[in-house]
Amino acid sequence: FPVTICLTYTSNNSFSFNGTSDTIVVPGSVDFSSAQTIEIWLKPNENDGVRRNPYNQAYGGYGTWTHEPDGTINYYYGDAGGDGAPYVGHTSPFTVLQNELACVVTTRDTVSSKWYKNGVYGNEFVHGLGQLTTTTSNITIGSGYAGYYSGNIYVVKLYNRALTASEVAQNRSEER
Repeated sequence: FPVTICLTYTSNNSFSFNGTSDTIVVPGSVDFSSAQTIEIWLKPNENDGVRRNPYNQAYGGYGTWTHEPDGTINYYYGDAGGDGAPYVGHTSPFTVLQNELACVVTTRDTVSSKWYKNGVYGNEFVHGLGQLTTTTSNITIGSGYAGYYSGNIYVVKLYNRALTASEVAQNRSEER
């Protein structure tokens, strides 16, 4: 499927997002209604009190990450199929601060979502939404409803299932 990339690929094998206009758009053709894993290696530049989206596919749909001013990341997802209610939010128990390189993972199934940082389990949120409404919203890397991401993104992996804790740890160790 076609992917639109509007940003700079750097010499350190990452994409550099300028925080004002850079984005990657991927057609929303994968069914994440029953389960999803999002894995992103990122290194934020921002420290300006602005909320930003490193990953977005509808906060009331399959999910959006919002990097908050305090360094936590919120994972919003829901059964609206697009941006709207009903949706829930699950906050990471950890931070990713300015110039910190981190491998961040969320998994979601029909019962709960889980956070991991650098292969280590963080916490779980029981949501009770069941299978989500199917959506075909595009996936955007580096932009979303809260704003453009500022920093580097090295790897984005998406799965249509919830990886186990051992699979998350294995991915982390293979990519180091």
